[in-house]
Amino acid sequence: MRLTLLPAFALAVALGAGTAREARGTVTDSQGRPVPGAVLTVAPDPGGPVRTFRAGPDGRFRLTGLLPGQVHWVTCAAPGFQPRLAPLSLAGDDWVRLDLRLLTPVEAANAEPGVPLALPGEAEAMAAGEAYNAAIVPFNAGRFAEAEDGLWTAERLFSAALAAASTPGTRMRIHAARGRNRRILGCCLVERAREGGPEAAQRFARAIPFLEEALARDPGDEAVALRLEEARQDRTHR
Repeated sequence: MRLTLLPAFALAVALGAGTAREARGTVTDSQGRPVPGAVLTVAPDPGGPVRTFRAGPDGRFRLTGLLPGQVHWVTCAAPGFQPRLAPLSLAGDDWVRLDLRLLTPVEAANAEPGVPLALPGEAEAMAAGEAYNAAIVPFNAGRFAEAEDGLWTAERLFSAALAAASTPGTRMRIHAARGRNRRILGCCLVERAREGGPEAAQRFARAIPFLEEALARDPGDEAVALRLEEARQDRTHR
């Protein structure tokens, strides 16, 4: 089965400035019948937080908080249908129309020209991005044990995505997203090590390569530098 999935791995970063717009439309099947409860995932390109919306019982939806002058990638999925990808760009209008037609897997096997298909690695990367976004919430709330589990899940999915990726562009995007996950994972491991316990030394040790990688990308990252120094000192004293 071929997936029409989002070729972006948008992670949790702040939205840029601008007056928000919205898109409205209806999700239908190949016969024009509404698809109730379809899930729509929206991610700005080149980066931004992934957000999820749901169509109503009549297939209608509203995508809010969209930024003008920025491309948004919209994926639409529902049980029994092939996920569908659509680019969305807003100009000066307060809202734009976006109607989406979903195909069954059988229909998608003979999809009309122009229906974008996922490149290898993109499905895994999308799942990794969702795991990362879910882990950021407990991390920011200081629930580091919960965050650690989610960040390790994202790390495994990013590794699988890199192994499956078949184009330089896909690998480059996955590598950048994985780097952001590793930065937070390294910080999380230090926070967990500070809590003590029999695995504290192991967590300090596992954090070091992630933090070194993050500091190499951004030498001015003080949060990473301080945690890296702490992890190295623990290794030296043991």
